[in-house]
Amino acid sequence: MALLDFRAGISHDPYGAFKSWFPDNRDPCSWSYIHCVDGNVHVLDLNGLSLEGVLVPEIGNLTHLRRLILSQNKFSGVIPKELGELSMLEVLDLRDNNLSGHIPVELGRMYSLKRLLLCNNNLEGPIPMELRTLSFLCEMEYDENPPSLVANGIGCLNRKLGRW
Repeated sequence: MALLDFRAGISHDPYGAFKSWFPDNRDPCSWSYIHCVDGNVHVLDLNGLSLEGVLVPEIGNLTHLRRLILSQNKFSGVIPKELGELSMLEVLDLRDNNLSGHIPVELGRMYSLKRLLLCNNNLEGPIPMELRTLSFLCEMEYDENPPSLVANGIGCLNRKLGRW
């Protein structure tokens, strides 16, 4: 149901990415852009499909998700704080969208997170201190604040982290 709720947040699907996502087909493992292990959704990869819409809070119900790749689309609105419920997530890639607002502090509950990729959005504010508790986080990409640095060509920073 969480995947169908996610689909409901999409307002424009120019390439028909969701044509195999039918509500009467209760096996999402047969749907396009989804990879399952032992019947659980582990990967949702919708990279580069020019999807427009918002990220719905119900995406936080995909508790077995390991990789969420939504880069190079046109998602707008905020990053749902419910993503923090994805404690098994290793890669969160939201680069190259139109997301706005602050990075939710709840992402600090994503204990398995290794890569957090947020460049080329309209996010504001600092990186939450709660992300410092993520012992597996080894790479983070984000747009440096203030915006004048982006205008001067610094743009997206890629931090290879090791230990904070």
